[in-house]
Amino acid sequence: MKKHLRQLVILVISIFLLACAGCGKKAVKSVSYHPIVGTWSWVESVGGIGGVRLTPESEGYTKTHVYSPDSTFLGFRNDSLMIVAKYSITRKLVWYKYMAEVLQVGEQIEQIIEFRGDDTLGLGDHVIDGFGHLFVRVKGD
Repeated sequence: MKKHLRQLVILVISIFLLACAGCGKKAVKSVSYHPIVGTWSWVESVGGIGGVRLTPESEGYTKTHVYSPDSTFLGFRNDSLMIVAKYSITRKLVWYKYMAEVLQVGEQIEQIIEFRGDDTLGLGDHVIDGFGHLFVRVKGD
């Protein structure tokens, strides 16, 4: 009898641990059809401790992000390739409040993805006093 009770307790604990392991972070199965796939042009970044607003005009350069279906990220400053990295998108709990898609590019800070229609992408740094970045889809992409 004790043996069966012990096995039952172990089974219940195992099921509980497996269920918990799946909570909080869910991988997006494939990015090949994700709306982020394409080429995006930087419009502005706002944030930081002082609420700084940065634009291509104020900074003197443009930024272009390319998200390929094979999870390759290309980052350009003006027309120069600055970074090549793998990216992933997961669905996870952010700010202890809600589930959201989170972008991870290489070893950079995680960014919360927010689409504003089909052609506008918001990326919010997942840190206190981080920046929010706004991009528009490059036409023909």
